[in-house]
Amino acid sequence: MNTTIKGIGVDVVDLERIRNTDERFAKRVLSPEEYAHYETIENPERRVAFLAGRFAVKEAFTKAWGGFDTSLNFRDVSVMPDAKGRPVLRSPLNQGHTIHVSITHGETIAIGYVLIEKGD
Repeated sequence: MNTTIKGIGVDVVDLERIRNTDERFAKRVLSPEEYAHYETIENPERRVAFLAGRFAVKEAFTKAWGGFDTSLNFRDVSVMPDAKGRPVLRSPLNQGHTIHVSITHGETIAIGYVLIEKGD
């Protein structure tokens, strides 16, 4: 099977910016599955990093896709760890695509990286 790169995207999020948001922001950005996990995180800094990482990946996904399908919103996209802890992105747009995701956090930033491959 031949694959071609449909797009790549990267986004950097300032953790301080996320720290200054309210709970409504988390509810607008996180899918129901992500939000349920987010609510279980007790450490406030870990909650900020989780939210910032998901926001960064969703922004990166939008860039890699070439713009966001107006019929979708961030809550339609979910980034959850697999059995080994690797982030896996699921969305209604995944059909026929392999989506590679990476998230990293530093003391002040979170970075999301997405590469989308389209198979023949």
